[in-house]
Amino acid sequence: MASVIKDGRDGRDGWRVRFYSGSHRRELYYQGSKRNAEELGRRCESLAACKAAGVAPDNDLASWLRRMDSGIRDTLVRWGLCDAANPKLLTDAGRYLEPYISDYLASRTDIKHNTKKNLVQTSRVLREYFGDRRPLAMIRKPDAVAWQRWLGTEGYSPASVSGFTRRAKQFFRAAALEGLIEGNPFDAIKAGKENNLARQQFIPRSTIKKVLDACPGPQWRLIVSLARYAGLRCPSEVLKLRWTDIDWAKGSMRVDSSKTGLRFVPMLPEVRLALTEARDAAPDGSIRCVEEYPEDCENLRQQFGRILKQAHVEPWERLFHNLRASCRTEWQQHLPDFVCNQWLGQSSRVAESHYLTIHQEHWDRALTLTPNCPPTRPPILARTGTISDHHEIEETNDLIGDDGMCYADQYARKDSNLQPSVPKTDALSNCATDACGSSLPE
Repeated sequence: MASVIKDGRDGRDGWRVRFYSGSHRRELYYQGSKRNAEELGRRCESLAACKAAGVAPDNDLASWLRRMDSGIRDTLVRWGLCDAANPKLLTDAGRYLEPYISDYLASRTDIKHNTKKNLVQTSRVLREYFGDRRPLAMIRKPDAVAWQRWLGTEGYSPASVSGFTRRAKQFFRAAALEGLIEGNPFDAIKAGKENNLARQQFIPRSTIKKVLDACPGPQWRLIVSLARYAGLRCPSEVLKLRWTDIDWAKGSMRVDSSKTGLRFVPMLPEVRLALTEARDAAPDGSIRCVEEYPEDCENLRQQFGRILKQAHVEPWERLFHNLRASCRTEWQQHLPDFVCNQWLGQSSRVAESHYLTIHQEHWDRALTLTPNCPPTRPPILARTGTISDHHEIEETNDLIGDDGMCYADQYARKDSNLQPSVPKTDALSNCATDACGSSLPE
């Protein structure tokens, strides 16, 4: 057990805290109240016990370490009782929300542009609710729950709230790994689903024909065709497609996506027609199939909106995403699932959540299906009486057909008093007709 001894040597006014770490006796000088010195001794013993057991300190002990004087902590680090403190804890980037997020975003040079843009949007709503100078350690689990509820009251869709929650977890998970906070307060909330069915829409070929007719030239007809009939991501994959990626003989396109890697996509007749037209109109020395816009162009939606207005087509949600989703829906009806995944560079789970869409053709096909035919098995030795009468006989329970009629077979009880209402020969003669009433060959 730790001991606390008054130390007044050389004009000192403090305490000597002694405890054992394994077989070694350790001693610390602490200048303060005796009560705090006794707590220091208990905490040091707990650290020694954690070291002996090979376990990490609990959240309470870790929080105490973060508040500990740097000199005492350095001594504990030298003894191997704890890890060195993160130097960021002495800076604003390790203590406050806005400086920490800015430092985190600057350090993430490995993420793609759109991913970073989404993180910036999440940081905006975090700072809008908590404030720029909110201490990281002062954001608790109830605060995270209240923040998520606030997002719902601000008019954000459930899918947007889910995305913000998932990225907020990412921010604070990194802070916890760096030792800036005790734990991730956003682990207390669930992200939920990020698909928004209200924004998913199937774009039929008849609509695309109007759009293609209204396009100002072959470049835009190619953009629309690649997104709708080849399922390329727009603008990233469409604007990066090069003429050297086109294999006219095999009818395939090489798509090198920064998101999913290399894949090959078939060249449907609609795509081949658009590519041929664009190639004939392209100037000599052209490298990219769509030279009208730079590869990093992000503002195609504005011009596409003008084209839709010219075609007298009502703009739909997520203009280019729904073109790609419509392509996936069409392919899914005729091709195996794994083929669609490889051609479009996505997984079945993602497709089911964000791409596959029920459209009018599905409804029309369902409403014109042939009605269910009656049972093809002839009613052999049909028994008289109601269904409830036959329920009283255990052996006849399994003889009730899907159409509500009761049938007898070789397992019927021989001592049953029920008599067949149709002669066996007459019943067997029903085999001459099938379920739809047409004659069968003898």
